[in-house]
Amino acid sequence: MIVESPLAAAATSDSHDTVDQRPDARRDQPSVLRGYWTLAVLSLFTVSASISAGQVPLLTDQIRADLGLDDLQMSLILGPGPMLAMCLMLIPAGFLVDRFSAKRVLAIAAFAWSSLGAAFGVVQSVWSLIAVRMAVTAAEAPLLPAATVMLRDAFPAEKRGMPFSIFWAAQAAGASVSLIVGGALLAAANEGAFQDWPVLSAFRPWQLVLGLPAVCGLPIALLMLTVKEPARQTGQDQVGDEASTRQFLGFLKSNAGLYWPSFAYCLLWSIQFYGVTNWQPTAMARGYGISTADLAIVVGAFGVPASIAGLLVGGWIIDLLGRRGIGDGAAKLCLAVSVCGALLQICTYHVGNPTLIYACIVGTTFVIGTINSSYYVAVAFITPQRMMGRMMSLQFLSLYVCAAFAPVCVALLSQTAFAQQGDMSLVYAIRAVLWTCSAGYLAFLVLWTIRVGRFCRLNPNGAS
Repeated sequence: MIVESPLAAAATSDSHDTVDQRPDARRDQPSVLRGYWTLAVLSLFTVSASISAGQVPLLTDQIRADLGLDDLQMSLILGPGPMLAMCLMLIPAGFLVDRFSAKRVLAIAAFAWSSLGAAFGVVQSVWSLIAVRMAVTAAEAPLLPAATVMLRDAFPAEKRGMPFSIFWAAQAAGASVSLIVGGALLAAANEGAFQDWPVLSAFRPWQLVLGLPAVCGLPIALLMLTVKEPARQTGQDQVGDEASTRQFLGFLKSNAGLYWPSFAYCLLWSIQFYGVTNWQPTAMARGYGISTADLAIVVGAFGVPASIAGLLVGGWIIDLLGRRGIGDGAAKLCLAVSVCGALLQICTYHVGNPTLIYACIVGTTFVIGTINSSYYVAVAFITPQRMMGRMMSLQFLSLYVCAAFAPVCVALLSQTAFAQQGDMSLVYAIRAVLWTCSAGYLAFLVLWTIRVGRFCRLNPNGAS
C-alpha cells in the first residue's frame, strides 16, 4: 500500500495551520484570470529559454569548423558541461522554490541567464564556450521546478491538464521557433548583414546566433514581477530547513515504490531524447542530405502549429478525464502517447525519404507536449504541495543527469561501433540508442502507471 509518511502528514497539517494564520490567506485563493496570466508569462518564459538553448545543435558544424573540433569534443559542448551545471543547481533551486517566492526566484534566474547570454559573443575557445554554456544553463535551473509549482498552485487538480499542456507545448514550440530564429540569424550573419553594426560586427556568425536571443529575454524578467502567486508556505511561514528536509526524505522513503519507476523512466527517456535531439541536424545532413537550413525552415514552420494542436488535444483529454474523476488518467495518457512518440522517433531514422522524415519529426513535436504535460500533471497529483519544488527538482535531475552524457554516448557509438558506416555512422548510432532506450523507458512507464493507479484508488483527491 502506498501511503503518505507520518512526517509528511504532520508537515501537511502544520502547513495548513500556518496558512490559516496568514492575514492574506483569504484573499490569495487561485482565480481563473490570475491563473491564466501566470500561465501566459510562464509560457513566454519557457519559449524564450528554449529559443536561447536550442541554437547550439543548429550551429554544430560551424562551431566545429571555427574551433577545430571533432565530434567527440563537440559533444562536450552539447552535453556534459551544461547538463552537469544544471544538475548541480537543480536541488538548490528546488529548495529555493519551496522556501521563497517562486516568481522572485524565477525573475532573478531569468535576469541572470539573459545577461550571461551576452558572453557568447566573446568566447574564443572550446573551454570558454563550455564555461559560458554551463553558466547560462545553471541560471536556467529554477525555471522548470518554479513553473510547475506555480501552475500546480494556480489551478485545481481537475483543471491542470490544459495549463500544463500549454506550458510544455510552449517549450516545444520554442524549440521549433529556435530553428526559425537561428536559421534566419545565421543566414543574415553569413551574408554580412551585421558587418556595419557597432560591437556586433566583431562577432562570428555563430556567436551572434547564440548571444542575441539570450539577451532578448531580459524584458521577461521584469514581466514576471506582475504575476501574483496563490497562497503558499514561503519565507517566514515555513518551518525550519532541517525539519523540512527530514520530512521530504521521510516522504520519499515511505513512497519509494511510487516514485522510483518515474525516476528510472526519466533517466532512460533523457538518453534517447537529448542524445538524438542534439545530433539531429548533423545526422540529417550527413545521412540523408537534408541541409540544416531546410530542416530549420520546414520543421520550424510546421512544428509550431503541431505543438499548438498537440497541446489543445492533450490538455482537453487530461481535463476531461479529471472531470470524470479518473485520477490516474494523466498517467495512462502519458503512457499511450509515449508509445506513439517512441514509434515516430524510431521511424524518423528509418524511412529515408525527406518528406516522411519531416512528417515524423513534426509528429513527434505534436505528441511531446502531451507527454510532458500529462506526466507532470500526474506527478503533481501524487505529490504534497509543500514538497513540489524539491520533488520536481529530483524529477528534472533524473532527466538531466543522463542527458549530460547522452550526446557523448551517441558520438562514441558513431566513432567506434558504427565507424565503418561512413556518413551513416551517426544515423546508426542514433537508431541503436532509440531502440534500446525506448524499450526500457516504456517498461518503467507501464510500472509507474500501475502504481499511480493504485495511489489514486487509495487517495481519490490526490496528495494535499
